[in-house]
Amino acid sequence: MHYIIIIDGDTMYKKVLSCVLAISLAICVSAKEKSIKQQIHEDFLYFKECITQAYVNYDEAKKDYGFDIDDCIKEAEKMYLKKSGRSKEIDRVLISYCINTYFYDHLGFVDEHFGIKAQSDFVNYFDRNYANFTNIFFEKKDDDFFVYSSDELKIRKNDKYTGNQDSLKKCIHDGKILYRYIVMDKSDLTETEISINGNTYKIKCFFDGYANKEDWFTFKETDKSLYFALKDCMYIPDALHQEEYNKITEQLISISPEKNIILDLRSNMGGDKHLLEELLIPMFYKVEYKDFNNYNTLSNIVYSGSKTLNSLMISEAKLKNALKYNYSLESMAYFKNEVEEQKKNPKRYYSGLENLGYNFLPQNGNEKLNGTLYILLDRSTASAAEHGVAFSYLFNRDKVVLIGTNSCGALESGEAYTYTLPNSKVEIELPSRDYRKSTLLINNPHWNGDSKGFYPDYWTSKDELLQTLQFLTDDDSLAEAYRSFVGS
Repeated sequence: MHYIIIIDGDTMYKKVLSCVLAISLAICVSAKEKSIKQQIHEDFLYFKECITQAYVNYDEAKKDYGFDIDDCIKEAEKMYLKKSGRSKEIDRVLISYCINTYFYDHLGFVDEHFGIKAQSDFVNYFDRNYANFTNIFFEKKDDDFFVYSSDELKIRKNDKYTGNQDSLKKCIHDGKILYRYIVMDKSDLTETEISINGNTYKIKCFFDGYANKEDWFTFKETDKSLYFALKDCMYIPDALHQEEYNKITEQLISISPEKNIILDLRSNMGGDKHLLEELLIPMFYKVEYKDFNNYNTLSNIVYSGSKTLNSLMISEAKLKNALKYNYSLESMAYFKNEVEEQKKNPKRYYSGLENLGYNFLPQNGNEKLNGTLYILLDRSTASAAEHGVAFSYLFNRDKVVLIGTNSCGALESGEAYTYTLPNSKVEIELPSRDYRKSTLLINNPHWNGDSKGFYPDYWTSKDELLQTLQFLTDDDSLAEAYRSFVGS
């Protein structure tokens, strides 16, 4: 038996058309999904190019730590696609998270100048060590430590400390040199433990907060001391900044060599390393660096042992940076020429001087400072500000005293430039210079590495900073002149 089904032409047309439209829509959706995947893939491939061509520590990471960039981007891309699901838009924050996660896990060492910006700030996932303060102070007797004062009722005066002595940090308290129980941790704590008389107690602790500076720089002067606070190390190409900068240099050049200098670098996140170099030289030397014919020799000593990566990608990033920050015409011409030379003969290579073996800068009869340079630090003292700390030690380490908490720890690499992923527009910040074996760092007794920073001579919370400075400088007039600055 046969059946014949008759469908009128109009109905058939509509059904066929609907089917074609559905298939076309599916193909379009599929094509769009593929397009998103392709864009993501292109971004990860460009990230690979940035790492191999513009990251100064790539070769070392590959050779000494087994870093595999192909494996890194493969896993990061796989994580992105899994977490993004069927999203039709590129998730910039997720790309940043995936790259950070796998870069952090695979690199093998900490580099605080590697960063990714998906939103407003560059971030990385390297753990930092933070100081968490307690109000328990100790006196040292021979090789042991005994409670001097405590805000914990269960811990009494003269109780013996029986924990790790690395947690007892030298400080000034109650007009004496004592030791404060400070816990270094990867996060801010409100509670910790301490070992007293062989027993373990839970105690309160706190993060000390940040210094709040509104003005780019602040000067205050007494008969014995000069207080000088610098908010950042950024060069701002405008007339107001130049006027302020000229005022700074004039005051530093004319300062009495007998005075102590208090350089406040708390909350100074860095900028251009040369700014603090230019301000430190007139503190220590009798003549300005521009008139000092040995300045180039000094610069070679400071940076000997460092290495710099050169490539077309880096040269182009330098030029872009110069245009962004309105560098001088002379500097622009230099960077443009560098780009043109790289385009003619593209090459990736390292440059730098062998370490000359110095652990100080030659004075050549140009010594000036007879007082002491006290540098104030906190966990936000970073990069170019830390560079200034290291630089000051090369003049005369016996005249430099660090006060506060450990700094950020972002100094072992530098001269970082920004590269933008083509589709997501996520920005990658990569350093082109490695300072780890340089004169600047290799002999510095206070440097503990990236993420740990400089450890101060005297660990001080904000509420004890003024009395610490008065004790060390023997300058009672600091109380009136500086309270609104050092106590903020």
